[in-house]
Amino acid sequence: MKKILIALFMILITFSMAGCSNNFVFPEESDFLLSTKVSSETLLKGEELKVVAIVKNSSNNGYTLNSSATFSQSGLIHINIYEINEPELVLVGASRFVEISAGQEIIEERIHKMDKVGKFKVIILSSFEITDPKTNEQKKYLLREDLVIIEVKE
Repeated sequence: MKKILIALFMILITFSMAGCSNNFVFPEESDFLLSTKVSSETLLKGEELKVVAIVKNSSNNGYTLNSSATFSQSGLIHINIYEINEPELVLVGASRFVEISAGQEIIEERIHKMDKVGKFKVIILSSFEITDPKTNEQKKYLLREDLVIIEVKE
């Protein structure tokens, strides 16, 4: 009887240790997709430009993303519009945590009235970190969509 109890105890320890050996695996940057849609690439002065940007978690796991996009609705995506020759500047604020489930899309929308004639560049990016909950190791991610050029005419 004592041997049976010891054997059962050893089996229980083995099963509990198997659960502990589950290592956190960081997703690949390619597991997150960033896409953009603009209402038009040619506008008249005074018209509104609508920009929609989407980050999709195409992995099979959910994650907590630590992002600095505090000036956005979603807390995850930066949408910036500059004159073609203007230097790029991304406003960075305090950290914000965003939960994203497996397969989930997070959508950011911005409407900007184009009051100036000229060519403009729309820059979309998403930067965030993911932290291993056991070791606190962090991995940084930077998703950047292709530049979109908008022309505003008189």
